[in-house]
Amino acid sequence: MTKIISIEEFLFSNTDYPIIDVRAPIEFNKGHIIGAINIPLFSDDERALVGTCYKQQGHDSAVELGFEIVGPKLAGFIKQCKIISPDGRIKIYCARGGMRSGSFAWLLETAGFKNILRLKKGYKSYRNYVLDFFEKEYTLKVISGMTGSGKTDILIEMEKLGLQVIDLEGFANHRGSAFGGIGKSPETSNEKYENRIFSKLMHFDLNRDIWIEDESRNVGSVLVPPAIFKRMETSQRYIINIPIEARAERLAKDYTGYGNEIILDSLEIIKKRLSERFPKIVEFINSRKYKEAAVLILPYYDKSYTKGLERRDKSKCTIIDIVDDNPKKTAIRLKEITNG
Repeated sequence: MTKIISIEEFLFSNTDYPIIDVRAPIEFNKGHIIGAINIPLFSDDERALVGTCYKQQGHDSAVELGFEIVGPKLAGFIKQCKIISPDGRIKIYCARGGMRSGSFAWLLETAGFKNILRLKKGYKSYRNYVLDFFEKEYTLKVISGMTGSGKTDILIEMEKLGLQVIDLEGFANHRGSAFGGIGKSPETSNEKYENRIFSKLMHFDLNRDIWIEDESRNVGSVLVPPAIFKRMETSQRYIINIPIEARAERLAKDYTGYGNEIILDSLEIIKKRLSERFPKIVEFINSRKYKEAAVLILPYYDKSYTKGLERRDKSKCTIIDIVDDNPKKTAIRLKEITNG
């Protein structure tokens, strides 16, 4: 039996049901519901053929071509779904909740699947829900601080303490600086980035504070969702103030395991901004004096950070002076200060 359900029911009920995305790979790779498995009715080329047929010959011809393409695949679809869900419970969606998910649901129902949930209006309804969810009322608390302050590690420790945390850099696979991509997998698309953030946010209690790291509008090649960024701009900030020596030590530890060539390639992005310091920085790196190099690099980032801090509402900025780079201790302190 197939039941067509709303996006809220699709996301928050029967959460143990596997989710099948029947769109083409190109659609799935652009963005999908987190946790969904792609079993495409059409390959990318086949989808293009059906689309062209629809435009040139109309609906009926496109449907006929679609069945001609899909026909030989039907047994394979059933086998895949029985492996994924031996007990016959499954969720299905396509782009707009139309013919693709409808046809797939009919196939599984014919094959004996007893509990089939099909998403009304498809992935489009999910994306609308994601963007609307970002606009809901919730309170952000922002951890700020100059480059090398260990903000991400502090957030990790805060999450261990039971606080609600969103790691904007983690979801982007980027650390947010010229060195941000070092040691990270390829960056994601804006759509995937938003979906990943939502997949965490949707499980939070929106009556409790949500902790987040201070970021510019861009994190690598992706954008912080506009509704979240706008809220961050007016949220309470907790500024981690830690000596430059400790920050340089952290940078040396975080980035130097990937080889000098990668580090120097990344520095090319900000070479002009480093001006007369650049040759000495290169010399230090080639001599494996990474902390000394970091001490010369950090003022570039500090200048940008200080400029951004000057436009903040000072009443919403709390400075947390830290002597030792100890994320766990800092996390405990922040929780105590904020009654978290």
